[in-house]
Amino acid sequence: MRLSILVLSLLFGIYAFYAMRREQLARALARDAESRLEVLFDSAAEYIFLIDKDGIIQRANQAVFRDAGYTSDEVLGRHIKTLFSPESQQVCECNFPGLRERGYNRATIEFIRKDGSIINMECSATAVPDEQGNFTSFLIIQRDMTEQQQAASELADSERRFRAIFNSTYQFIGLLDPQGTLLEANQTALDFIGLTNSDVVGTPFWETPWWTHSPQLQKRLKEGIGEAARGKLVRFEAIHIGKEGQKSVIDFSLKPVFNDKDEAMLIIPEGRDITELTQAEDDLRRHQQEMAH
Repeated sequence: MRLSILVLSLLFGIYAFYAMRREQLARALARDAESRLEVLFDSAAEYIFLIDKDGIIQRANQAVFRDAGYTSDEVLGRHIKTLFSPESQQVCECNFPGLRERGYNRATIEFIRKDGSIINMECSATAVPDEQGNFTSFLIIQRDMTEQQQAASELADSERRFRAIFNSTYQFIGLLDPQGTLLEANQTALDFIGLTNSDVVGTPFWETPWWTHSPQLQKRLKEGIGEAARGKLVRFEAIHIGKEGQKSVIDFSLKPVFNDKDEAMLIIPEGRDITELTQAEDDLRRHQQEMAH
C-alpha cells in the first residue's frame, strides 16, 4: 500500500513538473512571438496605427515618427482623422461607420506631415476583435502611393505620346500577336477602309477588310505571319482596295518583336503606299519602250 502511494506521489510530482515546464515554455513562446511582432510593427515602412472604436490613436509605429516628423506625444491620443487633409477627414467620417460594422475598409487619403507637406496614401483598416468578437480596436496601415502615382502618370504620358506618333504617321501600322490576331491599327490604316479599331481588333488579320477582297492575298499573309512568328522579316507588295473602291499598291512588311529569349512575342505589320511611285515607274517604262520603238 505504501509503495502504491509512493508511486502515485512520484507520478503526480512528475506530472506537475512537466505541467509547470509546459506553462513556462508557453509563456516564453508568447513573449518571443510578442517580441517578433514588435520588431515587425516598428520596422515596417508603412505607417501603422492602432486606434480604438472612436478613432483615437493608441499606438503608432516608428515610420510615423521617423518619416512624418511627429513625436509620440503629438500622435498618441489624437483622433486619426486630424492627421488627414480636410477632404480626407470627410472620407474618414463617411467610412468609419462601415468599418465598425464590417470590420474592414480601404480608401485613398491625404496624410499631412508635421511640416505641412501632403502624402497621397492608400489606407487599409482592419478590425481587431476582443474575446467576445466585438470590434473594439482597429489596425490602420497606410502606404505611400507617391511613386506609384508618378509611375502611372509617366506611363499615361508615354501612352499619349505613343498614340500621337502612332496615329499621325502616313504609313499603315498595326500590332499582331504571334498567331496573327490584330491587337491595334493606326488611324491611317483605319481611315483607308473607313472603319474603327473596335470593328477589326480581335480579328485574325487576314479576315479584316484590308485582305478579304483576295483569297490569294489572304493565303500569302497567313504564310507571312507564320514566318514572322518564327523570327523572319517578311516583305511583299499587295494591292488593297480602299473604302471608295480605289486600288492602292502597298509595300507591306511583317516585323517580329523579340522577348529576352529571342522569341517573337509581337508582330508589327507595316504598309507604305507606293501607288504613285509604281505608276511613275510604269509611265517611265512605257515612255522608254516608245522611244526605243
